[in-house]
Order: sequence, then structure tokens, then C-alpha cells
Amino acid sequence: MTYMSRFVVHAVAILTLAIVTSAGTAAPLPAEKNLDSKVLESIRTTEPIDINSATLKDLRSLPGIGPARAKKIVEGRPYTSVEDLKVRKVIPGKTYDRIRSHISTRESKSASPTHNVKSQKLESGKH
Repeated sequence: MTYMSRFVVHAVAILTLAIVTSAGTAAPLPAEKNLDSKVLESIRTTEPIDINSATLKDLRSLPGIGPARAKKIVEGRPYTSVEDLKVRKVIPGKTYDRIRSHISTRESKSASPTHNVKSQKLESGKH
């Protein structure tokens, strides 16, 4: 065999081996390919992030949320529902669609006591 034919045979063998060994491995989804695997795993396995109390770091762990969008989310608080992010145009619709299943709104802990005090005053007749 000549040098060129040996080279072609080896190249074909290497390509075949690469194709066979990569068969069955899933390619990342387009939205996920730039995310760290640890971040993706935590997003998939943890409970939704409360957008009313999450830290900037928590918000930035969401797909499509960088420092600027995380800051906008914090500045727009409080939210009554997650849809507020989209309705108030805090984030684009496509980004909202990507993070919708990873976020929630819960009653803020700081708002609860105030609400309860007002309720107690009204119930007792004191204003």
C-alpha cells in the first residue's frame, strides 16, 4: 500500500470509530448548549425559584438570564404571578417560555406579618 492509501484507510477507521462510540449520546438542546452541566442539573432537580426573594445569583442560574436581566427582575419586584415578567416586559417572551417551569411566586415573608397585623386590627375593630 502506498502512503496515501494507508492514510485514507486510517482516516476512515478513525471516523468510523468516532461515529460508533458517539452513537446513543444525546446532543444538548440549543437552549442548553452554553450552560454548565451542574447548573442544568440543579435546574432540573430543584424546586422552582421564587422570583420575589431569589438572589441575583439564583436568578442568573436560569437559562437566558444574565446579570442585566437578573437585575431587572429584582428591580421590578414584587410580582403577583410569574406571568408578570412577560406582561410587564421585564424579560422577552422566549426567555419567559424557557424559564417558566423553573420559577414561582410565593408570598414574601416580609409582607406576611404586615398583612396579618392589618387583618388583626380590622378583626378586632381597631383601626
